[in-house]
Amino acid sequence: MAEKSPLNRNIERLKQEQQELKTAKKRLQKELHNAERKRKRLRDRARQLTDEDLVSVLQMRGEKKQETPEAEAAEGPAKTVALAEEDVGGPEE
Repeated sequence: MAEKSPLNRNIERLKQEQQELKTAKKRLQKELHNAERKRKRLRDRARQLTDEDLVSVLQMRGEKKQETPEAEAAEGPAKTVALAEEDVGGPEE
């Protein structure tokens, strides 16, 4: 059989690329569908929470936030300076 012409090789390459793109599109559609379903499940569960549940969640977040200063101190002085500047209203000139 004769060697394939550059045009035929190009067509085969494009067909292969098209197939890869179709596969990627299908995978992304599946991921999107799953993410939307997850968001719907979370919203449904959140609607079922009572006021007491919400208060307890906020309390747990507050307790966790109080525990984080040690972790923030380990991140370095640059972040501390940036946070201090935000509190004051910007860097001094």
